[in-house]
Amino acid sequence: MRPQKLTRSAIVLAKSMVLSRCLLAVGVLFLPTFAAEAQTVTPFSYFTTLTAAERASSQIKVTYMGPQLAGLPSPIFHASNEAPNAELFVPFHHPMDGEASYANDSAGGSPVPVAADSIQAMINSVSGISALTDGGTTADPDDAFVALSIVVRLPVWRGFDSVLTRSETVGVVAQLRSALVNEPEALRVHDEFACIVGMSDPMRPVDVTSSVTIQVSGVRPDLATGHFVGTAKVTNSSATSIPAPISLILELPSTLRLVNDSGRTCPGGKPFVTLDTTLGPGAVANFSLVFSNPDLDRMAVAPKLLAGPGTR
Repeated sequence: MRPQKLTRSAIVLAKSMVLSRCLLAVGVLFLPTFAAEAQTVTPFSYFTTLTAAERASSQIKVTYMGPQLAGLPSPIFHASNEAPNAELFVPFHHPMDGEASYANDSAGGSPVPVAADSIQAMINSVSGISALTDGGTTADPDDAFVALSIVVRLPVWRGFDSVLTRSETVGVVAQLRSALVNEPEALRVHDEFACIVGMSDPMRPVDVTSSVTIQVSGVRPDLATGHFVGTAKVTNSSATSIPAPISLILELPSTLRLVNDSGRTCPGGKPFVTLDTTLGPGAVANFSLVFSNPDLDRMAVAPKLLAGPGTR
């Protein structure tokens, strides 16, 4: 669901309600316990050459500040051995006037672990975007769309924060996506966030369902997990190759959930599984499927296949 266009008065009211509910729900959970005062922001250039120890204690947060009717949890990409902590970012935040704020940091967050080297790759991917690296904020606070924040905890606590307009955010989202291609779970969180704020990759894959046969078989209970497992066999029945990556999209009843999905379509929210493989004429690809079916309903699925790069 994309953010709806609202009148300014409606946005103010909605944001006030969201912020009040968040604060009531979390109490003092997200209030800084050790650094209430603002800290000096470190220049972005410092973070482009972090040491191994610094990368291992790093986190990156993306906060949505645009119009909304409900809280949108802020993705926090943290080094695998570093506990995600929204408090660490607070002293480096820009003071915000008007409607924009960091209130979405209190909406529960979407923490996702990544390799320390992926943190560095994310930082370096946006190093050429001057609107970000200057560490500033928007001229008009009401134009604030996204804030990107970085913290390094060891050996010295350092932080960076930049507030961007909608147009400035487009390139940042695209570059972060390119840096996360080898981090499936982080890529899923990134893409779901981008979908909700209307920043999905404009490139779209091709629907090649008419060029393949799809057989879902072997669905059975897995007694070890309580889930159901099965396989979808996809055969290229055409005379031409189908480009990678290929994604099997599943239309499922509300009582079924695909546990091992690679993400959800935007828009639509349908689960899919992706394989990074090309299907030549007559070639076969097997997709492993894991379902949650607590009500033991009939396993009815309606699959289709998308191929090539772009937002699913």
